[in-house]
Amino acid sequence: MRASPAPLLVLLATLGACGGVAPARVLPAEDPCSSLAALSPATTSAAAIVSGLGLLSGPVPAGLTLFLPSNDALASTTRGGAADAAQLAALSDEARGKLAAAVLYSVGAPAAGALAPDALQSAGQVTTALPDAPPLAVLADDGWFADAALSLTDATNATAGVAETVQACSSVLYVLDKVLLPAGLLDPAFPSVAPDQAAAILAAVPTGGTPPLSPAQPLPSPAPASGDEARDAALALLPQLLAAQPTPGFDYLMLARQWGPSFCAAGSCSQPAFNLFTLHGLWPNNNDSRDSPASCSGESFDEAALPPALLTRMGCEWVSLKGTSASFWGYEWGKHGTCAVPGLFPNQTAYFAAAMALSEAWDINEALAAAGLDPLTARSASPNDVVAKLQAAWGVTPLVTCSDGMLQEVRTCFSTALQPIDCPGGSGCATDKQQELPAGSVDPPASCAQVFDNVPGLQ
Repeated sequence: MRASPAPLLVLLATLGACGGVAPARVLPAEDPCSSLAALSPATTSAAAIVSGLGLLSGPVPAGLTLFLPSNDALASTTRGGAADAAQLAALSDEARGKLAAAVLYSVGAPAAGALAPDALQSAGQVTTALPDAPPLAVLADDGWFADAALSLTDATNATAGVAETVQACSSVLYVLDKVLLPAGLLDPAFPSVAPDQAAAILAAVPTGGTPPLSPAQPLPSPAPASGDEARDAALALLPQLLAAQPTPGFDYLMLARQWGPSFCAAGSCSQPAFNLFTLHGLWPNNNDSRDSPASCSGESFDEAALPPALLTRMGCEWVSLKGTSASFWGYEWGKHGTCAVPGLFPNQTAYFAAAMALSEAWDINEALAAAGLDPLTARSASPNDVVAKLQAAWGVTPLVTCSDGMLQEVRTCFSTALQPIDCPGGSGCATDKQQELPAGSVDPPASCAQVFDNVPGLQ
C-alpha cells in the first residue's frame, strides 16, 4: 500500500466547500492580510494549492466568503499526502482546469459580499463562484449549543462543519472539518475552468458578479496516460466516493484479485496470463453470502462513459482471460456493479474507479513482494502464509480460494465506507499446505510497466 496518494488526489481533495462554526476569530486591524495562507494556520495546505494555481495569490481581497478544508481534514482524506509547487506545475491543462473548478466551488459568491456567520445562517443557502453549481444549504443547530453550530450541505447530501471562522480584510474564511468537492468532478461533461477564467470570476465576486465561462474553449486533450497519471485519475474520485451516500442495500464489498495462470492451468483461458495478481471484480456482498445481490438492473455497460486514463489502467490491471477485456468488464458490471449503483456509487465511472483505486491502495503484488513472497518468481505458497503476510501489511484478514492444489484468488473486504475489514467467514482455503502458483506464459506488456511500478523486478 502506498504511503501517500498520487499528487492529483491530493490536489483535488484539497479544494472543497462547506461549513459549520466555532466562534469567529477576528484578526487585529494591523494584520497585513498579505496572503490567503496568513489568514489561518489551519488552512495553509489548501491555501498553498489555491495560490499555486495563480488564484488569490496576492493580498486577500475584500468581500469574499471562503470555505477551505483544514490541514487535518485534508490529511485525513488524502492519507497525509501533500502537494508542492513542482507537482502543481507538472499537472496537465485538463487537470489544472478541473482543479480551478474545485477552487471556485470553495468560494461563496453572494451579491452581498462577505457573509459573517449570522448573515450566512440567515441566508439559509450560499451560491458558490462555480457557475451552475447548486447552492450549498446552510444548517444551524441552536438547540443544544450556546454558540449555534453551522454546517453546509451540498447537492450530494455531503456535510462539513466549521472548525473556525476568521474575519479579516473585510472577508470571511470558514475553516472546514471535512473536504467536499463538486459532484462529478472527473466526469467528461464537468465544466473545467482554465485558471485565467477562474481568476476573472474570482475578481468579479466581491462586486457581486460572476462572469460566465468563455464558450468554445475546450481544454487540450491529454496525452496518453502514463501509469501514474492513470492511477491519479482513479484515486481522485475517492474523496467523492467517501462522502455521504444513500443506504447501499448490502453489507460490505469484496475486492477479488485472481492468479490468472491457475485458471489457465485448468483450461479456462483463451488469453495468456502473467505472473501477477490482477483484478477480478468488486462485489457487493451480504454477511449471509447466500443472500448477496446480483444482476440488480438492466443498465448496460458503457465503456465510452469511462475516462480514458481509467480505461488505460483497467487495460493492465483488470484483464480478461477469456474474450475481450471490455466483455469482462461488461459482465462484472451487469452482475455486480448494477447492485452498487446507485446505492453506494452514483454511476458506472464511480464504480469502476473505486475498484481500481482500492486495488491500488491495497496493492497485493506490492504487499506480498515486500513480505518476501514475490509474485514474479514464487511458484507455490501456503494460503495461511499469504493470509499472515497480508494481515501484517493491512491489519485485516483476507479470504483465499484454491482449486485442485492451486491458489486461485485473494479477496479483500471493505465496509460500505470503503474501509478495509476482516472478510466474514475467514479464509476459504485455510491450510499450511503449499498450493501451486503456476507460471504465466507471458511477461506483463511493456505498455503496463508504469502501471505495475510498485512491483520489484518491474521497476
